[in-house]
Amino acid sequence: MVPPKLNFRTDCGVPPYPQEAQLDRATGQTWLRVSVSQDGRAADIQVVRSSGPTRAHKLMDRALIATVRDTCKFVPGTVDGKVQPLPKDIIYVWTLN
Repeated sequence: MVPPKLNFRTDCGVPPYPQEAQLDRATGQTWLRVSVSQDGRAADIQVVRSSGPTRAHKLMDRALIATVRDTCKFVPGTVDGKVQPLPKDIIYVWTLN
């Protein structure tokens, strides 16, 4: 088995930092589990661990989900040399400048 591959910096867009989260100075890490389809797209996305407990954090999680769904281009995984839908974990760190 070869898992799906993704270089977030080159294969995805930058998730927008929600304005409410910026105003609240919310930071954290969002951990997603992405089911990568055979054509290299995000077929299903689940939050494994939210960036935090507040509404601002939930907005950050949703922004990341939308970015992964709409912009990321994965290299699909394979099993015995055949392309298969497989999971890929993504951990994104939210920091303010």
